[in-house]
Amino acid sequence: MKNSSDHAYYFNCTQLPGYQQTFQRSETYEYSLLVILILNSITALLVICSNVLVIYIITTTRSLYSPSYFLILGLAISDLWVGILSQPSFSAIQYFELIEVAEPYCVAAVVYQFSGWFLASISLLTLTVLTTDRFLALHFHLRYQEFVTCTRVVLVLVIIWIYGILAGIFRIFTTDKIFTVHILILIGAILLNIIFLCKINQTVRRHSAQIQALQAQPSMNIRMKKSVNIVYYIIGTFVLCFFPYVGCSVAIVIIQTWTQTIRILFRAAEFFALTNSLLNPIIYCWRIEDMRNAVRQRFQSIFITSPSANQ
Repeated sequence: MKNSSDHAYYFNCTQLPGYQQTFQRSETYEYSLLVILILNSITALLVICSNVLVIYIITTTRSLYSPSYFLILGLAISDLWVGILSQPSFSAIQYFELIEVAEPYCVAAVVYQFSGWFLASISLLTLTVLTTDRFLALHFHLRYQEFVTCTRVVLVLVIIWIYGILAGIFRIFTTDKIFTVHILILIGAILLNIIFLCKINQTVRRHSAQIQALQAQPSMNIRMKKSVNIVYYIIGTFVLCFFPYVGCSVAIVIIQTWTQTIRILFRAAEFFALTNSLLNPIIYCWRIEDMRNAVRQRFQSIFITSPSANQ
């Protein structure tokens, strides 16, 4: 960081409007960038470790081979790439801005914009498929296994990844008008999530009322509520993490200006959105009993030596 308390700098990154302005920056601004850099770097390591654990557990535990867990596996893979690609490039942006080196700063910005958009798109679309999966399980439970298979889920995930990669490329190399189509698709996915969640909530309430009226065993209803609650937690966390970023983005479009305060708030909102990739594995191990048991058994098999081994 420079010694002067308040000075200007200018970076001009082609095709990235948010990285082209001239800023007056103070020591407070620089220290804020440094804090974000440190926190994001620590979080990136945790994201990688936690999602590698989730991927390992699902792929090595036969009892978890089901469409729902394959969708969670898809989320974990996209979250892992956030820790591998998006967060390191985000940290690089802060670092090269602090030392005022333009060329690697712009390279990091391009990598971050590409990876951020394509991985966020993949996460949102995978969440939409996960919500659709729960909707089908509740409304067509007798034919659910006929409709939803692991092979079909994997095929859908492959299509989502191809589309997500194209979305990242469009963000960097196409016009705003073309990229607007992608934004509309994401808005459609959000609306679809809202519709399915409302229908799921209505179905769960109706089933609960029927069970109470018939005084039947509630075990199936409890399992149903647990599977639905997991979706609520995952989507709720996604919304909470990305809401500040969306809010800041809208505010910037309206204000049409960049100041130190706005820029720091936007960077903090970006960091908060990236932490979603750390919270998801925590939700899996906290709220999904089968996942929690699989993790516990795996750690016990590694760290607890059997009595026969000690003899």
